[in-house]
Amino acid sequence: MAEEIPLTGGNVSDGVVRVGDTVRRPATPSTPAVQALLGHLRDAGFPGVPRPLGLDDRGRAVLSFVPGEPVFPDRTAFHGTDDGLAGVGRYVRDLHDVLAGFVPPADAVWRVPIPDVGDHLVVHHDLAPWWANAEHVDAHPQVWRRTLLG
Repeated sequence: MAEEIPLTGGNVSDGVVRVGDTVRRPATPSTPAVQALLGHLRDAGFPGVPRPLGLDDRGRAVLSFVPGEPVFPDRTAFHGTDDGLAGVGRYVRDLHDVLAGFVPPADAVWRVPIPDVGDHLVVHHDLAPWWANAEHVDAHPQVWRRTLLG
């Protein structure tokens, strides 16, 4: 197997490594639901989404590596343009539109439990430029949609 290169930064990167063109991360109870969600996004042709590749022989979640650079590499200074930031807003709006068609598996477990109050939309509940990853997605009541970015 290729060398494991730790991917650091953020507060959910413990144990996350790059191996060749893949990323390996510790599996959690929400891994099957997150991989189903990523598969839905890929099937819909949504750009910039890693391909879910199941689990490796050590039980870690495996995703395809998506190259890129953070807009806020140090989480304090914006390293982009106003047009780029507007593009992020459009991307999130498009993400919510595609996610509106996602039907989670019946046994889906999410990182943050949300009380069942009706129809749900899967969203990135802590959206910020430095948190753009699938670790922070959960099902939220549709009524919350207007209170979340997008």
